[in-house]
Amino acid sequence: MYAQWFKKAIIYQIFVDRFSRGVEADKNPTDCWNTQSKCGGTLTGVIERLPYLEELGINTIWLTPINKTDSSHGYNIIDHYEVDPDFGSKDILHELINKAHERGIQMIMDFVPNHVYEQNPIFTEARDDRQSPYRKWFYFRDDNSYEAFYQYPSLPKLNLDYGPARDYIVDAAKYWLDFGFDGFRIDHVFGPSHDFWKHFRKELKESHPDAPLIGEAWGFEGVGKLRLHDLHTVNIRGKYLKYLVNAQDSAMKEYYGELDGTLDFRFKVLARRFIAESGDTNRMEKFDKALKKHYAYFPKDFFLPSFLDNHDMNRFLFEAGGDDQKLKDAATVQFAQDQPPVIYYGDEIAMSQEKYIGDPTSGSHNQVRRMYPWWIPRYDEMFYFYKDLIKARKDKQKTPDLESEAIEVSDQTPY
Repeated sequence: MYAQWFKKAIIYQIFVDRFSRGVEADKNPTDCWNTQSKCGGTLTGVIERLPYLEELGINTIWLTPINKTDSSHGYNIIDHYEVDPDFGSKDILHELINKAHERGIQMIMDFVPNHVYEQNPIFTEARDDRQSPYRKWFYFRDDNSYEAFYQYPSLPKLNLDYGPARDYIVDAAKYWLDFGFDGFRIDHVFGPSHDFWKHFRKELKESHPDAPLIGEAWGFEGVGKLRLHDLHTVNIRGKYLKYLVNAQDSAMKEYYGELDGTLDFRFKVLARRFIAESGDTNRMEKFDKALKKHYAYFPKDFFLPSFLDNHDMNRFLFEAGGDDQKLKDAATVQFAQDQPPVIYYGDEIAMSQEKYIGDPTSGSHNQVRRMYPWWIPRYDEMFYFYKDLIKARKDKQKTPDLESEAIEVSDQTPY
């Protein structure tokens, strides 16, 4: 098994544009959030908040994409080899990685191989010149339309089974590992073929065997409640019937032997079903039973980093009706599992939102991508609760012979 260090990872996901503008700038309140444009978060801001993250106790940072882009989220990449100037520079990124490493914090890069942004010069040349050597890098049709990520024309899909395009992406991944990143969270792994992922793994493991390759094997919300009209959305390798049962687990397991693991979207679904949305007095017992069945489906050497929420979904606390106890219950179970836990920035201070992201008046995903409110004193009970959870997990990892068991919690559990 590669990337053994990742077993002990305690991951903090940072949405770079919304995390920190820098200690001084963060003293000034801002209401910037309901926009696809940038709100001022920077890599320097992350550097200046390393002491906070070290105090919390995490040992791994996952940065959302830092490549050149024109959006706050960064998943529409203009250049895979450049740092977005609004976030900083390569020198500042080097400083961040080095200072994080000095504190014992590993750095995970969010890598986007499936598609590029329509302003990417490789794509614009291919679109405007039918004789361009880049034409085969994409899936153009006779009328000059093309395949795109979820049919968004601004995100043309790369043909990663075509050698030059494949090599470009593989070389970009090698570049950032050589630069100093310790591994990847890989966006939308459903897009490229399995042949591509086998090649990707072989190439990267030859030079960076300890770099974890963790995929996002997810393409639809509510996979745990699959409905017939979802099938056209699922469309994973065309195996519709297989995914009628245990859809999310089947989808993730397909990448065993190609990636080191996948983000555990099933854990998220179960946590919401049995804790956030449930008032059942036996919910923790049922949650534990469902988790054991879930984990039994996967090989022991396949990472399943667990999370309660991320930048693409309603925050857990919002789904739980603002009930801090339910967040504590879910986090307690999360940190009791063998798999690496992920904290989405702000969960440790009980950040929430005002409306569902599906509400047409909500601002969509920006609801869960608000600026971290550094201007408000937030060293509250939830912060210390998470800090204690992290410390307890680290203490337990010092005795690796112990098998972890889900911790039974209730409203009367003392903290």
